[in-house]
Amino acid sequence: MEGEFIKFGKNLVSKEELLSSGHRACQGCGLAINIRLALKVLGKDTICFTPASCWSGVGSSYPDAAWEVPWMQTLFENVSPVAGGVEAAHRILEEKGKRAVRK
Repeated sequence: MEGEFIKFGKNLVSKEELLSSGHRACQGCGLAINIRLALKVLGKDTICFTPASCWSGVGSSYPDAAWEVPWMQTLFENVSPVAGGVEAAHRILEEKGKRAVRK
């Protein structure tokens, strides 16, 4: 296992924070807590997509964007097609040997 981990319940989670404190969510916001913990599990080789929602303003207000991973905001009905297009683009770039792999 790489990196530093802390015990969370019976499991180990990364100490690395991929959702920074720059977000504008209320203290104890369930969505902010869930995104933070999900990113700890998924790691930094993750791309996040969000539909138009309160999180569009909470997590991405310039210049205080809270995301430490690539993030895209889309129209409500377009999240799946946009994510699929990004995945297809990454596959093509990997086949050509051009995709940058984050460490």
